[in-house]
Amino acid sequence: MFQTKPSHRISAANPVRNLDGMDHERCSALHNEILYRGWVGSGRRADELPSQTWWDYNAPPQDTLNRLSPSLVAFLKQARFLPYEENPDYSFFYFVVGLVNSEGLLSVSERGAYLDNERFVFLYYATAYKAGDQQGILFDQATSTAAFVGDLADVTAMCERGWGWKPLEVILDAYLEMIDQGKIFTALDGQGSEECEILESFPPWRIRAFSDTDLEKSVISMRRLLDAIETRLPVQKPPKGGKTLQWCDLLAQEFLPTSSFAYQFLTRIAAWSIPIKYIAPGIYLPSKPDQQPYQSSQSEPEGMPLRIFHIDGLGGQYPSWTPLNESSTVPAGLYLSQVVPRTNTAFGDGCVLVLPYGLGAHGWARKSDGEQMGINPESEQPIPTNQSFGLYQSGFTGFTDLRAVQLWKVLQSWAERVEQGDWDVDEDGVGGGIEKFKDADTETHWRKYWIPPSW
Repeated sequence: MFQTKPSHRISAANPVRNLDGMDHERCSALHNEILYRGWVGSGRRADELPSQTWWDYNAPPQDTLNRLSPSLVAFLKQARFLPYEENPDYSFFYFVVGLVNSEGLLSVSERGAYLDNERFVFLYYATAYKAGDQQGILFDQATSTAAFVGDLADVTAMCERGWGWKPLEVILDAYLEMIDQGKIFTALDGQGSEECEILESFPPWRIRAFSDTDLEKSVISMRRLLDAIETRLPVQKPPKGGKTLQWCDLLAQEFLPTSSFAYQFLTRIAAWSIPIKYIAPGIYLPSKPDQQPYQSSQSEPEGMPLRIFHIDGLGGQYPSWTPLNESSTVPAGLYLSQVVPRTNTAFGDGCVLVLPYGLGAHGWARKSDGEQMGINPESEQPIPTNQSFGLYQSGFTGFTDLRAVQLWKVLQSWAERVEQGDWDVDEDGVGGGIEKFKDADTETHWRKYWIPPSW
C-alpha cells in the first residue's frame, strides 16, 4: 500500500525545510498520497494505481528540460501521473484536475500580461469548480514557491505582488489536511449532508460546506473566548446572573436548515449561561430575538447572510451580498456569510465582520495574504482605502479560491487578545468600545488583528 511517511507531513515538530529549490522529495510524496487516496476512495484497487510518473508519460524535449529548475525536474520524475485523456472523469483533488502536460508547463504568459515563461510554470490544472476562468497551481522557479490562482483576472496581481505564494508542500499538505478533517471527501469516505447534494462533485471528490471538525473548532473557540473573559471579570463585584442566548426564535425559522452550520453552531451554544454582554470591543450578544437584516430581501432566504453578533450602527455591505438599499449599508455586526452556500468556493462557517466605520487607509491593516485592505488588486499602483468589511479576511489564500474567513479563526483571535491582555475586561465583558478595532490599522498593533494564512 502506498502512503506517505509521517516525516513528509508538515507540523510544528516537522516544519518546512529550507532547501535550495523545491523540496521535491516531500512534494512528490504528498502528491502521490493525494493521488492514492482518491484512487482508493473511488473504489479502485490500490494495486491497480499506475506507477508511471509525469516524466515517464510526457517525456518532454530537451528544450523544455533546459528551462526547468533541477528540483522541479526531480519532482516531475517522482510524481505519479494519470493522463486526463485516459481518465476524463477523475480529478487529482476537488479543486485540481492534475498536473499539466508538457505543452502547458511553459504557457503562463498566455494567462497574464508581462509574465515570464522562464520564471513561472503552470503546474496543475484547476477543475471546472466555478465554470469560468479558474486557473490552477502556478510554480515560481525563482523563489521555489507555488500558489493556487482562482481566476484569470488574479494571475498578474498574484504573480507580481506575491500574494498567496508558499512552498508547494504547504499546499499539498493542506489538501491532505482538508481530507483528514472531512472538508473534502470521496464517496467511500462517508455520506454528505444536504448541502453536499447542492455542491458540484469532481469525482472521486466531493466537498462539504463544513465538516464536523469545523463545527467543533468554532464551538471550542467560542468557549475559549468566554472562559478567557469570565476568568478576568472584576472580583470585587458579585457575578451577574447568567443569561441564555436569544436565538430560540431564530432556530425555529424555516430558512435555517437543521443541517446548516449556522443551526448546528447556534444550537450548541444557545443554552450556555453567559454572565457578560460584550465578547469583543463593542461586539455584543443579542439580548432579544430580532429580524435578520437580509431576511425580507431574499427570495431564497436560506442563502442569506446571518448576523449572529451585534454592533451598534451601520457599515458598508460585503460586495457579494444582495444590496439592501441604495446606500449599500447594513446593520453592523458579525455575519455568517451564507446560511447555505450555493457555490463550492463558499464555506458554511465563513464569516464577515462589518464595522460601523471604514478601516485601512493608513496602509497597515492586512488580509491574511499580506494584501493591504481596501485596495484594488488589479490596479498597477494599488492604494489602500477605508473598508468596513475587510478585517480578518483571507484574501488570496494560495490554497483555493477567494472565500470568507472561517468563524473559528476570528473567535480564536479574539480569545488571544483577551488572554494576552490586549483587550481589557470589565463587569460587562470586553471593554474599549468598537473604536478599539482601529488599532488594526496602526503600525504598532496591526499584527494582533491579522490572521495567518491557511486553507
